[in-house]
Amino acid sequence: MRKILITFVVSIILVISGALVFAIELAQIQFHTVEIDSQPASYKTTVAQNIDPITIDAYPSNYSGYSDLELKIDEMSMDPALAENDIVIEYPNLFEVHEIGHTDDRNDMIINFSYSLNMDTNIFSQSENWADLMRIWRTKEVDIPFLNADSLKLQIRYGKNLENRIHVNTSFVG
Repeated sequence: MRKILITFVVSIILVISGALVFAIELAQIQFHTVEIDSQPASYKTTVAQNIDPITIDAYPSNYSGYSDLELKIDEMSMDPALAENDIVIEYPNLFEVHEIGHTDDRNDMIINFSYSLNMDTNIFSQSENWADLMRIWRTKEVDIPFLNADSLKLQIRYGKNLENRIHVNTSFVG
C-alpha cells in the first residue's frame, strides 16, 4: 500500500510540474500587432426604377475572428456624372460586396459586405496544423492582424433618381 501511495504522490507532483512548465512556456509567447494593408475597390450597379428602398448594410458578416467591425460612411453624395439610376460604392478590398434583390417578388435591394480576408490576415490561420503550432512554440511569437480605422470607410455616389431612396444600416441584425 505504501508503494502505491508514494507512486500516486510522485505522479501528482510530476503532473503539476508539467502543467507549470507548460504554463510558463505559454506565458513567454509574445503577440505582435500587424496592420492589414487594404486597397480601394469599386462596385457599380444600376438600380431598376421600381426598386425602393435601397439598403446598404455597413455591418459586415462575422468571419475570421473579426466580430465588431463596422464600415463607416466617409462620403455619400449625388454624382451628376453618373447615370440617373447608377450607384457606385468604393470600399476596402478586404470585403466582398453582395447584392440581394432585383427579383420579381422583391421591390427592395440590399447591398451587404462580408469579409474576404486572405490566409495571411486570418487570425486563426497561424495555427491550422501541427507544424504551425510547433513554429509558434519554437519562436514564441504570434502576429495579430488588425484593421486601421481609415481602411473601413465607404464612399457612396449615386445618380439623381436615387436621391432619398438609399438607407444605410449600421446596426447588427441577426
